Amino acid sequence: MNNIIRTLALIGIVLLMGCSDQDSDSLSGTYLQFDETAVNVTSSEQAVNLTVEWSQTPWEITTATDGFITGIDQSSGGNRTDIDQTTQVRITLQTNNSEETRSQEIVLKNLATNEEQNLTISQFANIRPALTVNYQEEFQEISGFGGADPIFGTDYLSDEEINLAIDKENGLGLSIIRVRLSSTRADWAGIVDLVKKANENQVKVIASAWSPPAAFKSNNSINGGGYLLEEYYDDYVAYINEFITFMTDNGAKIDVVSIQNEPDYQVSYEGCEYTIEEMYNFVKNFAGGIEGAKVLAAESLNFKHSYTDPILNDPEAEANVDLIGGHLYGSGGLKPYPLAEEKNKEIWMTEHLLNLNSGVNSANWTESTSRAVIWEETMDMAEEIQSTMEANWNAYIWWYIRRYYSFLGDGTLGTQRGTILKRGYVMSQFSKFVRPGYKRIATTFSNELDGFSATTYTGDDKTVMVFINRSDFDVSGISINGLKPVSSAKSYTTTLFDDQMEKELNHEDSSVQFSAPANSILTVFIEH
Repeated sequence: MNNIIRTLALIGIVLLMGCSDQDSDSLSGTYLQFDETAVNVTSSEQAVNLTVEWSQTPWEITTATDGFITGIDQSSGGNRTDIDQTTQVRITLQTNNSEETRSQEIVLKNLATNEEQNLTISQFANIRPALTVNYQEEFQEISGFGGADPIFGTDYLSDEEINLAIDKENGLGLSIIRVRLSSTRADWAGIVDLVKKANENQVKVIASAWSPPAAFKSNNSINGGGYLLEEYYDDYVAYINEFITFMTDNGAKIDVVSIQNEPDYQVSYEGCEYTIEEMYNFVKNFAGGIEGAKVLAAESLNFKHSYTDPILNDPEAEANVDLIGGHLYGSGGLKPYPLAEEKNKEIWMTEHLLNLNSGVNSANWTESTSRAVIWEETMDMAEEIQSTMEANWNAYIWWYIRRYYSFLGDGTLGTQRGTILKRGYVMSQFSKFVRPGYKRIATTFSNELDGFSATTYTGDDKTVMVFINRSDFDVSGISINGLKPVSSAKSYTTTLFDDQMEKELNHEDSSVQFSAPANSILTVFIEH
């Protein structure tokens, strides 16, 4: 009997322990939360959708303060039995017609424990920017926008790719192409057809030297680590002239020659170094002998003015150079150059690229790389082009025209040859519409807005505005005022999801209205 009693007691203890464990598990599975901690909406959004995540608890949602929320379509829910549930809640809102951002809190309350979680909904101000153009206030004349033919190797742009690059109706509309002034004469013939095609379409050609012939250098090699021996300065001028003459004799005109690509950068590949004094000496005492093309200096890695100030400050040296150029690697190079403007020299940005650092590690850019990540860096490129224009520069030239991170696909990392990539569409927001010879004119905003920029150009009885909205919200009701009488107006918009989406715009005699999606680049094309 005692044994039976002891056995039943033990069973009871086990059962109680089991119940205790079950209760513990039940309590640990209880939770309640919004799927977001804060929500931002535009001024015109009528509603916002939220998700309540809950388990084994009843709940309700209320507004903590008065404001712009007009209703909550599922203000309560939940129970003590169901586990791992989600409930969709729709919060309806009033339109924000004010010019101030406003916020309102809602409260999610656990009816079992009385615990509360607050969530803030912020509604952006109803910003309707007005932009005013001033045709009387002119800045620089635009020389063009471009990119480089493959500099190394012999896989040059095909006829189809050239057409796609320069066609301003169905392609990129590039107006400048950069080629290599090779240190080997046998390479020259390879670019003749491309240069001729550019000439036929009024596309400028700049030829940049990566190295003089090996025999002219201190290390007797075309690769970096050596410099041009002064005793061969005259010979190098003769070599450049021979290149220009060869191209001309074959029906191909070179518009601009650059003495040296990145003279301030020591490399292991093809290159040549110049000190500031050596570049000054070459330009002042020898570059005047270059014939048949304009001369550009100095294409430094970071557009160092120290490489060109001595040239511009010496009348004899300054007379031997027609254009000032540089690259934008590193920081600090993108800024106005008043001395160059004072000397009436065009300012060209002749090389830059952004590629998620894949020049160092190609694994950073793969077929699976997020389109949104690539788009963010592409918008960096758009803002950089805009900034060079605001700095009164005349031309912007990207690195390779055809590359997986560039304008046209090259058949690698998920791209296809003969197709325009997202960055091509963004570049063509400038290059297709802002043509050589157009002038940039003044543009003023009615109020300063973070994330917005605009530049305006005029020529051929047209007005072109390139507008960048880097903010996270759409902006509608933007107006451009002060225009010459408007005959027609269109916008072309590129976003993460759209490629130069065309739209007819409402216009009056001297104003045009448009809207700009979040994180977009938009070109307004106006005919008078």
